[in-house]
Amino acid sequence: AGRRKIAIRGDRLQSSGCSVNGLRRRTLPIMQDDLDRVADQLEALSEQLVDLSMSALREALNDQDGDGSRPAVEKRISRARRGIDKAAYILRGESMAGMI
Repeated sequence: AGRRKIAIRGDRLQSSGCSVNGLRRRTLPIMQDDLDRVADQLEALSEQLVDLSMSALREALNDQDGDGSRPAVEKRISRARRGIDKAAYILRGESMAGMI
């Protein structure tokens, strides 16, 4: 059995497979509307994480016993948010080219 190779070319997904006459290429359309919906959900989640991050920073500033350093929980939230922002950007593909 032949192995299939999948490559992303612009806004299309190309899948290659073996056929009787040798290698054939089949192009499958990507459902960009569905990907955009998921990206919108990720962006909403990112905004929620921004709110949590700001709350953590405010709490740290108001903490009289704190050492004034950036809280570990805020660092974790920021890392997660950056990952979510990157995922949303990747899902949007070329529609957001030049934003990062």
